[in-house]
Parts: sequence; structure tokens; C-alpha cells
Amino acid sequence: MTRIIPRTKFLLIAFAMLFLYGNLSAQNNQNNAAIRNRVKQIFEYSNTQNWTAMREAAADTMKMYSIAGEVVINNPDDLIAYFKNNYAKFPNEHSTIENLIILGNKAIVKEKITGHENDVPIYDVLIFEFAENKIASAWVIFE
Repeated sequence: MTRIIPRTKFLLIAFAMLFLYGNLSAQNNQNNAAIRNRVKQIFEYSNTQNWTAMREAAADTMKMYSIAGEVVINNPDDLIAYFKNNYAKFPNEHSTIENLIILGNKAIVKEKITGHENDVPIYDVLIFEFAENKIASAWVIFE
């Protein structure tokens, strides 16, 4: 037997669902905006060599992995040492966000790096996982 929901009850349920979806969507948009801003800040910190801010943007337990799953960076201090070493070799290095996609607490970034040998840009893809607005994990896929 099919039960018919009275029109007013149906409308109340429909409005409640729309309200709930609207709030979830708004929360999701706020989360996306926060992650988008954080990613842009991380690139700014790297390009301006603001290591203090970069350190604060990464969780203490942050690790970076290659696409094969190998740990390439063990902690935030190793990440900063990597950047410092790179800037010593290539003082004109500059990273640009080509594309940025946010999925939940992850950001997928296509990065363009200039200022290396022969002025040929290097491209890679980074995947950042965030927890409490800090990089919890990262993966890198080099060109």
C-alpha cells in the first residue's frame, strides 16, 4: 500500500531538505574557499621565500609522497630545506598555479615552474590534503 504524504507535510519536508542542502552547500563553499586561499598562500610563501609562514602552513606530521608512494619529504622542515636548496641553485625560480581543483579536503594543483635551466617551464601536479587548514599530506607527480 502506497502512503500519500499530505501536501503541506511534503512541502515542509522539501523546504527542510532544501534548507539543509543549502547549508551544506554553503559550508562546502566556505571550505573550498579556505582551501583555495591556503593553496594560494603556500605558493606565495614559496615564491617570496617566507619560510616561517610556510612552516606554519604545514602540520607537524606532514609528509610528501611521490606518485609511487615513496616518501620524498618527511616533515615540514625537510620541505623548507628542499625549497632553500632549490632557490640556491635556481634563484629566479617561480611557481604559478595553472589549475586548481578542490575536492573535499584535498586540492589538486597543476603547477608551472619557471626560472630553471634553458628557461623551459617545468610542470607537475600536486595533491594537497588539508587538516585544520594545514597541509597534512602531499603527493607530487613530476613532468
